[in-house]
Amino acid sequence: MKHYRHFEDAATVHALVEEIQGRHGCSYEQLAERLIVQLRDYFDGSHYAGGQPSRFQNVGSGQVRQRYLVALSGGIDSTVVTYLAVRAVGRESVLPITMPARPDDESVGLAALVRYDLGFSEPGAPYIIDIEPIVQQHMHAMSTLSEPQLHLGREHASQALEQKMRSGNFGSRVRVAVLSDLQRAIRGRILGTVNRTEYCQGYGTKFGTPISYDFGVLNELYKVDINELARVLAVPEAVRDALPSTGYFAGQTHEGELGASIEEQDIFAYLLFEKNMAPEEIAATYGASAEFARVIQYRFDVSEHKRLLNGLQPQVRLASTPLRL
Repeated sequence: MKHYRHFEDAATVHALVEEIQGRHGCSYEQLAERLIVQLRDYFDGSHYAGGQPSRFQNVGSGQVRQRYLVALSGGIDSTVVTYLAVRAVGRESVLPITMPARPDDESVGLAALVRYDLGFSEPGAPYIIDIEPIVQQHMHAMSTLSEPQLHLGREHASQALEQKMRSGNFGSRVRVAVLSDLQRAIRGRILGTVNRTEYCQGYGTKFGTPISYDFGVLNELYKVDINELARVLAVPEAVRDALPSTGYFAGQTHEGELGASIEEQDIFAYLLFEKNMAPEEIAATYGASAEFARVIQYRFDVSEHKRLLNGLQPQVRLASTPLRL
């Protein structure tokens, strides 16, 4: 049985997960269809403000097909977005791109499995773009800066983790730069892959993946929702079973870095920002850690600047409570 650090009783966690999953008032098969319809509508330019079809078409370039662009990491979020997009507009109108920043990035194999399962095999398509040389060249250039107070040199052992995070953040921004360049080339649209729990905690790189996009797909869904969508979409088990990770460095996991299981992170975000409960109320009602609830609240408060960037961006809208910025 999975261990939960911030709840006294595992049964409480399970009950709250069921509450989160039941809030849609429909099955996950029906929820998937609602997502697919909105993805199709946005692609067609209908039902969205300023959504004339011309804003998405390749005017004067009939040989280049308009497409949705997805940064396919091999993780469950970007995989589910890719499956939904294919269901919505067809494989020929989706371009999933994997952009590894490390030679030992384990997610490359999972992304390849996803492309194989969905039948992506277009000759010459840029399914894999290696950004490691760009990232390494940048980090080397930064390490040669002469200002000692910056502590950017590799000889500073105390900066080892920080350098990994900086490298990862830069890689995330490079991915968005690559997608944006392709977007211009084919008049495409970048699909967002950030989920609600990550969004609440600001767990994403400003101006980088997964929070920079044209159309957000998972913004109103928690990880426990996405896991169920992956099941009904028949996502390969290897992807569904993989531990969520940014891939910034070997061994990194979301649960390890953020200090709680995925289920607990979902629950705290749900209780704090959908049910608007205070940390002390959460602790008294559910036998949960008020201290960790305050940690999630703090992450939410200090990451407001990230959410404001996407405040006006179109996204899939569901019946769940809108996230207060």
